[in-house]
Amino acid sequence: MKLLNRNYCWLVSLLLLLAGCGMFPSKIMSPDSQFAQVQDDFMQRLRWRDFQGAAQYFSETHRESFLQHFRESDDLNITDVRLLTTEYAADDERMETEVEVEYFLLPSVTVKTFRFEQQWGFFRSGEKLPGKWRITSHFPEFPGFESP
Repeated sequence: MKLLNRNYCWLVSLLLLLAGCGMFPSKIMSPDSQFAQVQDDFMQRLRWRDFQGAAQYFSETHRESFLQHFRESDDLNITDVRLLTTEYAADDERMETEVEVEYFLLPSVTVKTFRFEQQWGFFRSGEKLPGKWRITSHFPEFPGFESP
Protein backbone atom coordinates (compact mmCIF):
# COMPACT_ATOMS: atom_id res chain seq x y z
CA MET A 1 0.00 0.00 0.00
CA LYS A 2 2.90 2.30 0.85
CA LEU A 3 4.46 1.64 -2.57
CA LEU A 4 1.16 2.46 -4.31
CA ASN A 5 0.91 5.82 -2.51
CA ARG A 6 4.52 6.68 -3.39
CA ASN A 7 3.95 5.84 -7.08
CA TYR A 8 0.74 7.82 -7.07
CA CYS A 9 2.55 10.88 -5.65
CA TRP A 10 5.27 10.60 -8.31
CA LEU A 11 2.67 10.37 -11.05
CA VAL A 12 0.74 13.38 -9.79
CA SER A 13 3.98 15.38 -9.44
CA LEU A 14 5.03 14.49 -12.98
CA LEU A 15 1.65 15.47 -14.40
CA LEU A 16 1.73 18.82 -12.59
CA LEU A 17 5.25 19.47 -13.87
CA LEU A 18 4.25 18.70 -17.45
CA ALA A 19 1.13 20.82 -17.20
CA GLY A 20 3.18 23.73 -15.88
CA CYS A 21 5.68 23.48 -18.71
CA GLY A 22 2.88 23.63 -21.26
CA MET A 23 1.75 27.01 -19.97
CA PHE A 24 4.92 28.76 -21.11
CA PRO A 25 5.68 29.12 -24.80
CA SER A 26 9.04 27.67 -25.67
CA LYS A 27 9.66 30.46 -28.13
CA ILE A 28 8.05 33.85 -28.55
CA MET A 29 6.84 34.12 -32.13
CA SER A 30 8.26 36.86 -34.30
CA PRO A 31 5.87 39.66 -35.30
CA ASP A 32 5.69 38.55 -38.92
CA SER A 33 4.85 34.96 -37.97
CA GLN A 34 2.04 36.19 -35.68
CA PHE A 35 0.54 38.42 -38.34
CA ALA A 36 -1.10 35.70 -40.46
CA GLN A 37 -3.07 34.38 -37.47
CA VAL A 38 -4.15 37.86 -36.41
CA GLN A 39 -5.21 38.88 -39.92
CA ASP A 40 -7.16 35.64 -40.43
CA ASP A 41 -8.99 36.08 -37.13
CA PHE A 42 -9.88 39.70 -37.95
CA MET A 43 -11.31 38.71 -41.34
CA GLN A 44 -13.24 35.79 -39.85
CA ARG A 45 -14.82 38.09 -37.28
CA LEU A 46 -15.98 40.41 -40.07
CA ARG A 47 -17.55 37.44 -41.90
CA TRP A 48 -19.41 36.41 -38.75
CA ARG A 49 -20.54 39.99 -38.01
CA ASP A 50 -18.62 39.84 -34.74
CA PHE A 51 -17.83 43.54 -34.86
CA GLN A 52 -17.00 43.71 -31.15
CA GLY A 53 -14.41 40.98 -31.66
CA ALA A 54 -13.02 42.61 -34.80
CA ALA A 55 -12.76 45.93 -32.95
CA GLN A 56 -10.15 44.44 -30.60
CA TYR A 57 -7.68 44.59 -33.50
CA PHE A 58 -7.97 48.37 -33.88
CA SER A 59 -5.75 50.79 -32.04
CA GLU A 60 -7.48 52.80 -29.31
CA THR A 61 -7.76 55.83 -31.59
CA HIS A 62 -9.76 53.94 -34.26
CA ARG A 63 -11.70 51.35 -32.23
CA GLU A 64 -14.74 53.46 -31.35
CA SER A 65 -15.01 54.78 -34.91
CA PHE A 66 -15.06 51.21 -36.21
CA LEU A 67 -17.78 50.19 -33.73
CA GLN A 68 -19.85 53.28 -34.52
CA HIS A 69 -19.68 52.38 -38.20
CA PHE A 70 -21.38 49.01 -37.56
CA ARG A 71 -23.60 49.91 -34.61
CA GLU A 72 -26.85 49.77 -36.63
CA SER A 73 -25.80 47.55 -39.50
CA ASP A 74 -28.71 45.11 -39.65
CA ASP A 75 -29.01 45.53 -43.44
CA LEU A 76 -25.31 44.83 -44.08
CA ASN A 77 -24.45 41.22 -44.89
CA ILE A 78 -20.83 40.24 -45.48
CA THR A 79 -20.45 37.15 -47.64
CA ASP A 80 -16.67 36.92 -47.89
CA VAL A 81 -13.47 38.67 -46.81
CA ARG A 82 -10.15 38.04 -48.56
CA LEU A 83 -6.62 39.24 -48.05
CA LEU A 84 -5.28 40.36 -51.43
CA THR A 85 -1.82 41.71 -50.61
CA THR A 86 0.50 42.02 -47.66
CA GLU A 87 3.55 44.24 -47.62
CA TYR A 88 5.95 44.00 -44.69
CA ALA A 89 7.95 47.03 -43.65
CA ALA A 90 11.71 46.61 -43.30
CA ASP A 91 11.48 46.59 -39.48
CA ASP A 92 8.83 43.78 -39.47
CA GLU A 93 6.68 45.87 -37.15
CA ARG A 94 4.45 47.51 -39.75
CA MET A 95 2.22 45.97 -42.40
CA GLU A 96 0.19 47.30 -45.26
CA THR A 97 -2.58 45.08 -46.53
CA GLU A 98 -5.26 45.22 -49.16
CA VAL A 99 -8.51 43.52 -48.22
CA GLU A 100 -11.51 42.68 -50.39
CA VAL A 101 -14.98 42.34 -48.90
CA GLU A 102 -18.02 40.96 -50.69
CA TYR A 103 -21.29 42.19 -49.21
CA PHE A 104 -24.88 43.09 -49.91
CA LEU A 105 -27.25 45.56 -48.34
CA LEU A 106 -30.83 44.46 -47.77
CA PRO A 107 -33.35 44.66 -49.35
CA SER A 108 -31.03 44.19 -52.34
CA VAL A 109 -29.40 40.81 -52.86
CA THR A 110 -26.82 42.11 -55.33
CA VAL A 111 -23.36 41.22 -54.06
CA LYS A 112 -20.90 44.10 -54.26
CA THR A 113 -17.13 44.11 -53.88
CA PHE A 114 -15.29 46.63 -51.75
CA ARG A 115 -11.50 46.92 -51.60
CA PHE A 116 -9.57 48.94 -49.07
CA GLU A 117 -6.11 49.24 -47.60
CA GLN A 118 -5.21 48.82 -43.95
CA GLN A 119 -2.10 49.73 -42.02
CA TRP A 120 -1.10 47.56 -39.08
CA GLY A 121 1.45 48.24 -36.37
CA PHE A 122 3.13 45.89 -33.90
CA PHE A 123 3.04 47.20 -30.34
CA ARG A 124 5.39 45.62 -27.81
CA SER A 125 4.42 45.26 -24.16
CA GLY A 126 8.00 44.87 -23.01
CA GLU A 127 11.33 43.54 -24.17
CA LYS A 128 10.64 39.92 -23.24
CA LEU A 129 6.87 40.04 -23.52
CA PRO A 130 4.95 39.31 -26.70
CA GLY A 131 3.49 42.24 -28.57
CA LYS A 132 0.19 42.70 -30.38
CA TRP A 133 -0.75 43.67 -33.91
CA ARG A 134 -3.22 46.56 -34.14
CA ILE A 135 -4.85 48.26 -37.10
CA THR A 136 -3.61 51.84 -37.14
CA SER A 137 -5.75 53.14 -40.00
CA HIS A 138 -9.37 54.23 -40.13
CA PHE A 139 -11.87 51.66 -41.40
CA PRO A 140 -13.48 53.08 -44.56
CA GLU A 141 -17.22 53.22 -45.03
CA PHE A 142 -18.85 50.63 -47.26
CA PRO A 143 -20.14 52.23 -50.47
CA GLY A 144 -23.91 52.71 -50.17
CA PHE A 145 -23.93 52.00 -46.45
CA GLU A 146 -24.92 54.93 -44.30
CA SER A 147 -23.65 54.53 -40.76
CA PRO A 148 -25.36 56.48 -37.96
